[in-house]
Amino acid sequence: MRGIGARIKQLRLQKDMTQADLGKALNVHANTIGSWENETREIQLDSLDAICDYFNVKLQWLMAGDLDAVMGVSPEDSIYLPLISAKVGTGYGLENWDYEAIRKHPISRDLLPPGNRDKIRLLEVEGDSMYPTLSPGDLVAFTEGLIAGDGLYVLNRGGELFVKRLHFRMTDGSIAIISDNPRYKEEIIEEKEQQRHFHVVGKVVKLISGR
Repeated sequence: MRGIGARIKQLRLQKDMTQADLGKALNVHANTIGSWENETREIQLDSLDAICDYFNVKLQWLMAGDLDAVMGVSPEDSIYLPLISAKVGTGYGLENWDYEAIRKHPISRDLLPPGNRDKIRLLEVEGDSMYPTLSPGDLVAFTEGLIAGDGLYVLNRGGELFVKRLHFRMTDGSIAIISDNPRYKEEIIEEKEQQRHFHVVGKVVKLISGR
């Protein structure tokens, strides 16, 4: 079950903030944010209040994950995204995925990009190649079929799914497949080889903590 640390991380990622950004906003050190998210340090009540005030969430949700209090907004202002039963591999990938939704995950409509949200899906991450951006158990929200410039994408390679950072090279049409973890090497796919090597499933539009 996800704890308070996961919910703090979820709120931070939904605003595209680093731990240093949130620490500055709350007047605490980035290491403190990390210890809260990892649940290695007790969070004082005044800090809990500050987090709730900053993100406009209710203390009940932050402490217990009560879906009725999620994000401090009314049901009309929330959208429930389907969590797909298959996981996304960021290391070696996973096979045999499908589109069956096992549950819905609530998120504020204001945090999602405009446009057709019917194509937004959630998938769970495994592997460490995108660490520290993504950790095992994190969720990625992606828009099926969306290809729009550099960024994080869900890729299908031979029936296996990956989350990777793509850089589209306009000079020669090649694509750089990048892992945020420096232990993994960058891969360059020439334009004529792209269809044979992988298929872009969709672009990641939001990161959500799963810890």
